[in-house]
Amino acid sequence: MKKLNIKKTIIGVFIVGVLSGFLLNVVLSEISHQQLLKEIEAMEEESPLKLLKPTSCTSSSQLNEYQGCENLYDYTPEGWEDNNQNCKDQWIEFKFSKPVKVEFVVIQNYDYPPLRAQKDSIRNFELIFKNINGEEVVFNESLQDTTESQWFDTFQQVGSKFVRFNVLSSYDTLGIETCHLEALDFYGYDE
Repeated sequence: MKKLNIKKTIIGVFIVGVLSGFLLNVVLSEISHQQLLKEIEAMEEESPLKLLKPTSCTSSSQLNEYQGCENLYDYTPEGWEDNNQNCKDQWIEFKFSKPVKVEFVVIQNYDYPPLRAQKDSIRNFELIFKNINGEEVVFNESLQDTTESQWFDTFQQVGSKFVRFNVLSSYDTLGIETCHLEALDFYGYDE
């Protein structure tokens, strides 16, 4: 009889343990679920990543009135082209209406195949972000000699209203004197 009571007690403790574990698991899962929902809501309240369009730009030179730096963010196929400087000492400055945090840029060299051989492509460049704290953050990068869009991470922690794109070198195509850039897009967040 005592053995039977001990077995019943062990089985009872086992069942209570399993049920307690199950209930504890349900409660912890619900708490985790509530935390996850709060984190998702917080992320949704943050500004979404978006295309950042400059309000204006200036450049060291441009070939003519149709190939200014505005074409880089106005999605026109003409792009920006220097005034026969072969990319030497060329720069473009972009201004934003308010500080922005740029996560990455997408850059594309000249893309029109029949005329590509008549345009020099940018090889090395630097992006200089002038942030709202007065600091300059510099990124040095290289473009491949292709017509494909190329992505460069910048991960700005402090907002910038001004970005300068300096051409450091080109692919120096023999007999070509014009430097051309098809597009330069900024992606990130409003400050």
